[in-house]
Amino acid sequence: MNKSPYQETIDFDVLVCHFSYYEEHAKDEHVKPIMEQIEKLGEALYNFQFEHHWLEAQTDRQSIINEGMSKRALHKALFESAALVAASVVQVFLLKRLFERKLSMSRA
Repeated sequence: MNKSPYQETIDFDVLVCHFSYYEEHAKDEHVKPIMEQIEKLGEALYNFQFEHHWLEAQTDRQSIINEGMSKRALHKALFESAALVAASVVQVFLLKRLFERKLSMSRA
Protein backbone atom coordinates (compact mmCIF):
# COMPACT_ATOMS: atom_id res chain seq x y z
CA MET A 1 0.00 0.00 0.00
CA ASN A 2 1.33 3.40 -0.95
CA LYS A 3 1.35 5.65 2.12
CA SER A 4 3.10 8.46 0.27
CA PRO A 5 1.14 11.66 -0.38
CA TYR A 6 2.52 11.59 -3.94
CA GLN A 7 0.87 9.64 -6.71
CA GLU A 8 2.70 8.15 -9.65
CA THR A 9 1.18 6.61 -12.73
CA ILE A 10 2.92 3.77 -14.51
CA ASP A 11 1.88 3.00 -18.07
CA PHE A 12 2.31 -0.42 -19.61
CA ASP A 13 2.19 -0.99 -23.33
CA VAL A 14 1.07 -4.55 -23.95
CA LEU A 15 1.13 -6.00 -27.42
CA VAL A 16 -1.70 -8.43 -27.98
CA CYS A 17 -1.61 -10.61 -31.01
CA HIS A 18 -3.42 -13.77 -31.92
CA PHE A 19 -1.49 -16.80 -32.94
CA SER A 20 -2.76 -18.64 -35.90
CA TYR A 21 -2.07 -21.91 -34.14
CA TYR A 22 -3.23 -22.74 -30.64
CA GLU A 23 0.00 -24.48 -29.74
CA GLU A 24 2.22 -21.48 -30.41
CA HIS A 25 3.43 -20.10 -27.12
CA ALA A 26 5.55 -17.11 -26.18
CA LYS A 27 9.05 -17.66 -27.38
CA ASP A 28 12.24 -16.85 -25.54
CA GLU A 29 12.99 -13.86 -27.78
CA HIS A 30 9.61 -12.38 -26.83
CA VAL A 31 10.06 -12.85 -23.09
CA LYS A 32 13.74 -11.92 -22.83
CA PRO A 33 13.28 -8.12 -23.35
CA ILE A 34 10.52 -8.07 -20.76
CA MET A 35 12.70 -9.93 -18.27
CA GLU A 36 15.57 -7.49 -18.92
CA GLN A 37 13.26 -4.55 -18.24
CA ILE A 38 12.00 -6.23 -15.06
CA GLU A 39 15.62 -6.68 -13.91
CA LYS A 40 16.36 -3.01 -14.64
CA LEU A 41 13.27 -1.99 -12.69
CA GLY A 42 14.37 -4.22 -9.80
CA GLU A 43 17.82 -2.58 -9.75
CA ALA A 44 16.28 0.89 -9.89
CA LEU A 45 13.93 0.00 -7.04
CA TYR A 46 16.84 -1.35 -4.96
CA ASN A 47 18.84 1.85 -5.58
CA PHE A 48 15.83 3.96 -4.65
CA GLN A 49 15.27 2.01 -1.43
CA PHE A 50 18.96 2.24 -0.55
CA GLU A 51 19.00 6.01 -1.08
CA HIS A 52 15.75 6.40 0.86
CA HIS A 53 17.20 4.43 3.78
CA TRP A 54 20.41 6.50 3.64
CA LEU A 55 18.45 9.78 3.63
CA GLU A 56 16.35 8.64 6.60
CA ALA A 57 19.51 7.72 8.53
CA GLN A 58 21.11 11.07 7.69
CA THR A 59 17.94 12.91 8.76
CA ASP A 60 17.98 11.03 12.07
CA ARG A 61 21.65 11.94 12.63
CA GLN A 62 20.97 15.61 11.85
CA SER A 63 18.00 15.57 14.21
CA ILE A 64 20.18 14.25 17.03
CA ILE A 65 22.81 16.91 16.29
CA ASN A 66 20.17 19.68 16.19
CA GLU A 67 18.72 18.58 19.53
CA GLY A 68 22.19 18.63 21.11
CA MET A 69 22.94 22.04 19.66
CA SER A 70 19.64 23.49 20.85
CA LYS A 71 20.30 22.21 24.37
CA ARG A 72 23.77 23.77 24.33
CA ALA A 73 22.35 27.04 23.00
CA LEU A 74 19.74 27.05 25.78
CA HIS A 75 22.39 26.38 28.44
CA LYS A 76 24.58 29.14 27.00
CA ALA A 77 21.67 31.60 27.00
CA LEU A 78 20.81 30.73 30.61
CA PHE A 79 24.47 31.11 31.64
CA GLU A 80 24.73 34.49 29.88
CA SER A 81 21.51 35.67 31.56
CA ALA A 82 22.80 34.58 34.97
CA ALA A 83 26.12 36.32 34.32
CA LEU A 84 24.29 39.51 33.30
CA VAL A 85 22.15 39.43 36.45
CA ALA A 86 25.26 38.81 38.59
CA ALA A 87 27.11 41.70 36.91
CA SER A 88 24.10 43.96 37.54
CA VAL A 89 23.98 42.97 41.22
CA VAL A 90 27.72 43.65 41.60
CA GLN A 91 27.30 46.98 39.82
CA VAL A 92 24.47 48.04 42.15
CA PHE A 93 26.52 46.97 45.18
CA LEU A 94 29.59 48.91 44.01
CA LEU A 95 27.58 52.05 43.17
CA LYS A 96 25.83 51.93 46.53
CA ARG A 97 29.17 51.58 48.30
CA LEU A 98 30.67 54.44 46.25
CA PHE A 99 27.82 56.80 47.11
CA GLU A 100 27.93 55.81 50.77
CA ARG A 101 31.64 56.70 50.87
CA LYS A 102 31.09 59.99 49.09
CA LEU A 103 28.23 60.84 51.44
CA SER A 104 30.32 60.01 54.49
CA MET A 105 33.24 62.09 53.11
CA SER A 106 31.00 65.06 52.42
CA ARG A 107 29.59 64.97 55.96
CA ALA A 108 33.01 64.90 57.49
